[in-house]
Amino acid sequence: DVENDELGTAYVFDFAPFDSLNDSIEEPGTCSNRLYSSYVDKDFADYWSFSVSPSAPQQLNSLNYLAYGPLPSPWNLSVETECTKIRYSGAFTWNELRNCQDFDGNNLLTVATDAKWINMTGRFFMSVVSPLYMQSDIGGYYVHDLLYSSPFRIAIQRSVHILNSLGINVFLLTIFQSRRTFDEQDITSNSGGYLIILSSQTSDYLQLTNPNLVSYPTEYATWTVSSFNRGLNGACHIDTAQGVCIQFWKIEISDLDCPISFSGSFEVEWTAVCNPNNEDDSQCNAYLSAYSSSIAVATP
Repeated sequence: DVENDELGTAYVFDFAPFDSLNDSIEEPGTCSNRLYSSYVDKDFADYWSFSVSPSAPQQLNSLNYLAYGPLPSPWNLSVETECTKIRYSGAFTWNELRNCQDFDGNNLLTVATDAKWINMTGRFFMSVVSPLYMQSDIGGYYVHDLLYSSPFRIAIQRSVHILNSLGINVFLLTIFQSRRTFDEQDITSNSGGYLIILSSQTSDYLQLTNPNLVSYPTEYATWTVSSFNRGLNGACHIDTAQGVCIQFWKIEISDLDCPISFSGSFEVEWTAVCNPNNEDDSQCNAYLSAYSSSIAVATP
C-alpha cells in the first residue's frame, strides 16, 4: 500500500523525533501540533482525512479533517486562499517549553544554569507521516520525510553587579517562608500543595514586575510565581539605610508527585522598571540602557 496514491499524510511537529515503528499518531506529546483528544472514538482511517478546500470555513482545526486537526494553544494553523500553502506557527513561553513531555511523561528539554547563564536546550523535529495501510493500524507507519531537525538553545543571562544609590552591590533573592497549603473544604486530606515566599532585594531606583519562574528544583509538580506584596500592589518596601527595594513573591506548588524534594535553587526572571517613587530616574535610565530590563536572579 506504500505506493498507493490514496494514502493520507499528516505533519508532525514536536520536540522529539517520530519513531515510525514505536510511536502512534494518536499519542502526541504535550507540545506537539496534535491533541490526544482529537483521536478518541475515531476510526484509524479518519486520522488521515483532509479537506480539498482548506481555505473554506471550518476546514482547519476541525475534527472532520485530522490531517491538520485541532491544535494545542501554542500552535496556530492558517491558509489565505485556495491556492496558498497551509501554514503552521507556534509561540511558546519559557515555562511551556520547560514542561514539554512525550506521551509517556518524559521531559523533552533540559534547563541548566552556571555562574552567568540559564540555558534551555532541546531539538525541534518536523516530519511527514503516512500509514502503511489506511484502514487499520498494523503497528507501524511509513515516514515520508524528516523535513527539518535542528538543535536549539535559549539563554538568559543572570543579573549581577548592580549598584544601588549608595554604591552598594545589591541583587538578592532569598526564601522568606514556606508552608503547606490544604484543601479548605477538607484540611485532613492530602490534597493541596505548598506555598513558598521569596524576598527580592534590588537597587532602590528599580522595581521588579512580571515574574517568570525559569528554574526550580523538580519537574514533578506544577509551579507558578506571582507578586505577594499585600497592600502595596507590587510596590517596594524601601530600606533607606541600605538603599534597597524589597519585594515579596509567592511560588505556589500543586499537582505534587509524592515523595517530592525541594532541595536546590529557584531562579526567577523579571522585567525591571523605574521605581515610581524616584525623585530622579537618571540612575534607573542609565541601568536600563546599559543592561536592558530583563533581570534573572537565583536563590543561594
